[in-house]
Amino acid sequence: MASRRPNVVVIGGGTGCPTVLRALTSSPANLTAIVTTFDNGGSTGRLRAQLGLPALGDLRRVLGALATQDEPYASLAKLLEHRFQGQGALGGHALGNLLLAGLCQAKDGLEGALDEASRLLGVQGEVIPVSLDDTHLGARLADGTRLLGEEIIDHLPPGSLPIVEVFLEPQAQANPRAVDALVRANVIVLGPGDLYTSLLPNLLVTGISEALRASHARTIMVCNLANRPGQTDGFTLASYLKEVLRYLGAASLDAALVNSATLPHGHEAVPNDAAECGNFVGRVVTAPMASPDGRRHDEGALGRELWQLIAGLSTSR
Repeated sequence: MASRRPNVVVIGGGTGCPTVLRALTSSPANLTAIVTTFDNGGSTGRLRAQLGLPALGDLRRVLGALATQDEPYASLAKLLEHRFQGQGALGGHALGNLLLAGLCQAKDGLEGALDEASRLLGVQGEVIPVSLDDTHLGARLADGTRLLGEEIIDHLPPGSLPIVEVFLEPQAQANPRAVDALVRANVIVLGPGDLYTSLLPNLLVTGISEALRASHARTIMVCNLANRPGQTDGFTLASYLKEVLRYLGAASLDAALVNSATLPHGHEAVPNDAAECGNFVGRVVTAPMASPDGRRHDEGALGRELWQLIAGLSTSR
C-alpha cells in the first residue's frame, strides 16, 4: 500500500463532503465522492419538480471542490456558485445547477452530465451520485409523525421531537458506479455533515450499506463540529456513531476524527465521550480543526489530521 496511491471514497453531501475533498486535494490519494441526491429545496427542488432530475446542488458543490485550482478551471468553479437575483423564473437558481440541468439533457442523463462537467472543470477525482432514482427523504418523529421531503426535515426548529427513523420513499437502488467505487476503496470517509439529511440518506439506498460492509476498506467518520438544532440536539460522539452503525448494519468503524478546539459562544459542540465509544470505533483521534468562526472545519488542519489517519490505516493491514 505504501508504494501506491490509496483509493479514498468520501460519502456525504451538503457542505461537509466538499470540505473533506478540498482538505484532501493535495494528498497523494485517488479521490472519489459518493453524493446524496435527494434534496427537494431551493433551486435544486425547483429543477427536480420541473425536469424530473435527481438533486443537483450537492453534486455541484462537490464538482467545485474537486476542480483544478489553476485557471480557467478555478474561475469556472467559482461561477458555479453564482445565484441569480430577483423574483423571476431564474431568481434563486444557482448557475451550476442550471448548467448541470442543461448537460443532463444534452448528454443523455445525469452521469453523462457529470462526466462532461468534470472535463470542463478539470476535476481531480470522480463524482458519483449515490442513486439515479427519483425518490424523497422522509423522517419519523418520536410521536409517530411522518415528514416527507428533505427541506421539511432540514428546517425542524430547535427542541423538536427526536427523529427516530429516516427512510426513502420510494426505495432507491444504488448507482452501480457507487458500488464499484466502494468495492475498490482502500479507505472510506463518512461525514461530516447533517446526520439525517446529508450522511444517512446515502446508507438508506439499497446496495450501499451492503457494499460498504463487504468492502475491505478501512472506515473513518469525521464527526461534526456542532450539533444541528432540531435534528441532533444533545448528541454526543457515541450518539453519532451508534446512528451511523444502525443504518450501516455494521458492528464498528475503524476510526473517528473529532475536533478538540473550543467553539465560539452560541455553537453547541459535540461532546467527546470517547470512553463510551469503545464498542463502536477502534480509535478516536482528537485535534483542533475548527475554523475561527466555528461554523466549519479548517481545511488545512482537517487535511493534515485526516491524511495522517488515512495513511496509517491504509498501511496497517
